[in-house]
Amino acid sequence: MIERLITSLDALAAPADVQLRRIADNAASRTSSAVTEASAGAVADARDLAFEFADALLLASDCPQVLLNGAQRQVLDALDEQLEEMLREGGVHLWQPPGLRESVEWRTARRLAAEALRMLETRN
Repeated sequence: MIERLITSLDALAAPADVQLRRIADNAASRTSSAVTEASAGAVADARDLAFEFADALLLASDCPQVLLNGAQRQVLDALDEQLEEMLREGGVHLWQPPGLRESVEWRTARRLAAEALRMLETRN
């Protein structure tokens, strides 16, 4: 379970261009056709980054073998809240390429994801 959480955090902490390539690759593998950043599917797929994290966090939280300390849980919860806020009130622009590249919301999400990764590397 922790591996899935770390994979989702890696995706969220990545620079925007890496995220956009991942989104395009995932969309292409689902549809077996090339997808560009400007495609309508990019919006839904960018949201998948948040959904994948939420699922991974839930699974890790429910797994008795995954023990998170208070500081780790706090940063993971802060990231979860940030992504929920972006989904709820951020608007479609946050999930399109310019929003992924330029928004304050994504800078915050990337910072929190990177912080969570650092904290999980030091977990006991």
